[in-house]
Amino acid sequence: MAKMLTMAALAALRSGKLPDPQNPGLYIEANASGVRVWKYRRKMPHPSTDIVRMTLGSFPAHSLDKAQKWAGAINEDLEAGVDPRVTAKAAALTVAGAHEKYMVAVEANTHKIVKKKKTGAKAALKQRTIDDKEAIFDRNVKPVIGNKPIGEVTTKMINDLIIGITNRTHKGVQANRTASELRVFFKWCLSLRGKAAGVELAIDPTSQVDQLWNAEEERDRWLDHDELPLFLKALATDDRHYKRALLLFLLTGCRRSELTAAPSRELREGTWHITGERTKNGDELSIKLGPWAQSLINTNGDFIIESRRKPGKAQRYGWERRLKKIEDRMSKLNGSPVEHFTLHDLRRTMRSHVDELVDEAMAERMINHKLTGVKRIYSRNKRADAMAAGFLAWERRLAMMAVEAGVGGALDVRIDDQTQAMPEHPRA
Repeated sequence: MAKMLTMAALAALRSGKLPDPQNPGLYIEANASGVRVWKYRRKMPHPSTDIVRMTLGSFPAHSLDKAQKWAGAINEDLEAGVDPRVTAKAAALTVAGAHEKYMVAVEANTHKIVKKKKTGAKAALKQRTIDDKEAIFDRNVKPVIGNKPIGEVTTKMINDLIIGITNRTHKGVQANRTASELRVFFKWCLSLRGKAAGVELAIDPTSQVDQLWNAEEERDRWLDHDELPLFLKALATDDRHYKRALLLFLLTGCRRSELTAAPSRELREGTWHITGERTKNGDELSIKLGPWAQSLINTNGDFIIESRRKPGKAQRYGWERRLKKIEDRMSKLNGSPVEHFTLHDLRRTMRSHVDELVDEAMAERMINHKLTGVKRIYSRNKRADAMAAGFLAWERRLAMMAVEAGVGGALDVRIDDQTQAMPEHPRA
């Protein structure tokens, strides 16, 4: 029976090597200067002929117990068919560090593995797509596993992360988006491109996230003629920062990212020009702002809705919590619970109310929906001032609603002669 490696034997070592009989591959070697260093040397399992050589460090800085645990972990990897050198490299890189490398690939649009050969250059990703990827990671992933070594991320960690998002109120869609993004991210980490970028990963921890997919139902929630005045009353007592932003969501009907990531340079002479790279369908949208919207949207910051905590940055987060507070106020005013609504439901609210003011093709154009067939041809003949009239009529309708609810002053409603002279139904 092989003898155990003892502290006395280690202390007596002055030259040569001393193996550990209980941990195959582990040995300690004294160099010419007498420094004793823990090392590992062992052949990879058949059919590989590669030899694994690794170094832990000197003794006694690295104790016998630590060296044996180190060698034991290496042997477990080998027996499982995993190259321990990959695990060791991965341990030095956190998930957040790997994600930074991944985002470089995203910027170059080389983050996805294309199975079929395609001719021609791939179209560059829209900035809003890149921003969404970063936002999903920063909001849902980084706080949970961002500091974890990439090689230590397990399937259970990923599953728990997705389940945690799902269990939060109204977060099924967000969980699905996070799961999809994590799949792409970890597949890139496992790819040759990920390896070339310095990411070493042996297994895919997202292998089970498909089983956690949440069914997504098409939402049709909007604030009707009774609920919208309640919303305005509840909003009137809110912080001006959020009051201003939520009114702009209602007045413009823009998507979340179109407003929350909007740079102030898009504002020119009373018109908000949203570039095609920031819209969902790639079409530029120009919104001629009425007097109320202009007073709300004007800013000295770099972004239309700038973060108060991080000057110079866009206000991306905090909207769900803010809407929940407003929802609670509405329920109190109403005397009964109000159905939950989201930022996108405010966009649907604007679209639903605008239906009473303009024809369908114009209403679709105002929220920058792609039109098809006859509607698309018809839309080409619409003049810019006709759409401006639609936005102005909607602003007037919302302003009158606020005044009638007794919160016109609190919401800083602006109504000038031009607005009051607008026809109720500007159908071009």
